[in-house]
Amino acid sequence: MGFSVPRTVTDSILASNSGFTIQTHKYSWAFIRALESAGGTVEILSVPQVLDYPKGKFYYSGKSFKEGNTSGRMLPFINILGLKHFTRFFISSYYAISQLKDKKHKVVITYGLHSPFLLSSIIAAFLFSKKLIVIITDPPALILASDGRIRRILKKIDQRITHSLLRFYDASIVLSEKIAHDYMRSKPFLLLEGIYNEEYSIDSSKCSIENEDKIIVTYAGSIDEFSGIEMLLDAFLEIGNERIEFNVCGDGNRSEYCAEKSNLHENIKFWGMLGSDDMARMIKSSDVMVNMRDPNLDFTKYSFPSKITEILGSGVTLLSSRLESIPNEYDDFIFFTDEYSKEGIVKVINKIVEVGKSDLKTIGSSAKEFIRRDKGIVCQGNKISNFIEEVISGRFQR
Repeated sequence: MGFSVPRTVTDSILASNSGFTIQTHKYSWAFIRALESAGGTVEILSVPQVLDYPKGKFYYSGKSFKEGNTSGRMLPFINILGLKHFTRFFISSYYAISQLKDKKHKVVITYGLHSPFLLSSIIAAFLFSKKLIVIITDPPALILASDGRIRRILKKIDQRITHSLLRFYDASIVLSEKIAHDYMRSKPFLLLEGIYNEEYSIDSSKCSIENEDKIIVTYAGSIDEFSGIEMLLDAFLEIGNERIEFNVCGDGNRSEYCAEKSNLHENIKFWGMLGSDDMARMIKSSDVMVNMRDPNLDFTKYSFPSKITEILGSGVTLLSSRLESIPNEYDDFIFFTDEYSKEGIVKVINKIVEVGKSDLKTIGSSAKEFIRRDKGIVCQGNKISNFIEEVISGRFQR
């Protein structure tokens, strides 16, 4: 139960700018494909991740769907603050109970710390004596600077509810050890920070766009106060190196800032939100992609940016702030900043220029081999399957 919706629905929501976290969509489908590769059969109950009305639609209808060999149902809900949670809870409870009447289901897996789904999963699993596993990718109900007073209060209440519901779960699958220790205490967990899904693969080695003169650096993602985009742009402007081209792709409350800075230097280009095909071409033409988050913020200690797996698996190396959640085995493929500051970014960019395009491609090729071998669907699917069997067998006790 979670947010795995058909790709056509995702594309439609992205095109309307009504929300959606694309990385959540990709990780959830990668998880499903991994489990299926190990012989599992998955049935899905899901909703799209959308902004509250009026940014998103007032009402989202439900329907059954089939994505590849996977069957699922999108649940209807009213998309108004407060009512969204209530309608999602009642509808998901009804369908979860209806599906679990079939005795073939062995386990209920809830994706994310979304309290309506946590509670409905608990009720359904209790009624039919099923094991419960939660996939935790981020802390619950992140409070933003842009949230109003009522939304902040509701999010704080939701955080407390979420914490209380997690005690009913048997085990968790997590992106970082810290989130397992802080949210699930002594419960068993599987660390699964990334899953490389070839359905979304981009092979940079097949790139037909070559620029031998410039090193192409690209940032793609949310453009907000947490993205570090302002520091990145200031760092590139300070360097002023004509050998570097910096592309910025995405949308958010810092978009105007990006547009203003792009007008100051011809080697800084702001593209806004790109479609999947255009984004694929952008990644193919890049020598380095960027993941920049403030390591001092609490939520960065808990989450592993899934774009890291996708980018490295595409054969492109990465410039990143050093996050607690990134395992050491990734160190050979990432250019880390020594400090989260403009000066730290300037230093690592100059290092990238010294390395040069040829060696960057070599590093990218090694990264691709590592990711596809150790973080691919089959390898991770076996880990998931073995973990679920241990939970079901009772070797892990609640």
